Amino acid sequence: MRDQELYKSIGELIFNEAPSSSIELHLVVYKAANNSTQITLWMGAKYEGTNSFALSTEGVGELVVLTDKLKAYYTENKLGDWNVMHYTLKPDEGKFHIDFDLSEDLDTNKLPYWKYTLKYK
Repeated sequence: MRDQELYKSIGELIFNEAPSSSIELHLVVYKAANNSTQITLWMGAKYEGTNSFALSTEGVGELVVLTDKLKAYYTENKLGDWNVMHYTLKPDEGKFHIDFDLSEDLDTNKLPYWKYTLKYK
């Protein structure tokens, strides 16, 4: 699966599972060095406790597989290393944007994941 297909599948997944798909949707995925995955989702421009939502059990499983494939694609094609992906979907504009980050502080436990997500508030 190519990266564009993976981006599309991730977007469709969060669009289909969001309580409201008419506003901006955000997904942050942290792929830890120990192969665990942390997921944060919210609707609207800024992350607040009241606008977060969760995926179904099946959705979480699918997202983990998709992001594992995306990380492998980046590694195989020497496109750069990352452990955090921030996916923004703007359904009303038919657009998405992805930012990648490599946070050694997360992997070395110098920074807890919940603190990392504060940058989106």
